Amino acid sequence: MRRKRKSIPRIFTIWLIASALALTTSYGSSQTHEAETHQYHRHHIGLFLGGTSNLKKEETDFTLGIEYEYRLSKEMSRWSIGLIGELIFAHETEYLVVVPIILRVTDAFFLRAGPGIEWAHHGEENGHDNIHAAEAENGNGRESEFFVRVGIGYGFEVGKFSITPTLDVDIFKSQTTLVWGIAIGKGF
Repeated sequence: MRRKRKSIPRIFTIWLIASALALTTSYGSSQTHEAETHQYHRHHIGLFLGGTSNLKKEETDFTLGIEYEYRLSKEMSRWSIGLIGELIFAHETEYLVVVPIILRVTDAFFLRAGPGIEWAHHGEENGHDNIHAAEAENGNGRESEFFVRVGIGYGFEVGKFSITPTLDVDIFKSQTTLVWGIAIGKGF
């Protein structure tokens, strides 16, 4: 019996290659230090485009989001708090909100972690999952679940904007998802 080889989604592979190229281009073309190229902004807002890969079901869905970051002070500029809102266009649209604490290891590279909640609205015809079927039987067709998000990112400044490839892992009680993509943002 031959084992099936699991393949990485093509979009994720393209994202990894684009991120690696952006990283090498940034280091190769820039002769200035990070402190000179990255300006301090107390607020930062960005539009997230990417994918959410459900590792249990081996499915990847388009994800659209908005990210906000608030740096606590200039003296403590390494620490900030964020707010992330995402729409996952799966079989049913799923809504996520995450409140991460962000540690900037360098001006460009950061680590983040925080709690989140996911909501999904399931129509009466969508009973393909035991959890979804139980919710549909309750009559409201709504499901919410808490999770923890842990992630990394690296921001490149392009003029007044930033381009930030990110990679996050969402840990739910029953599954783990990989959220990956690029945020295009602006500090103010």
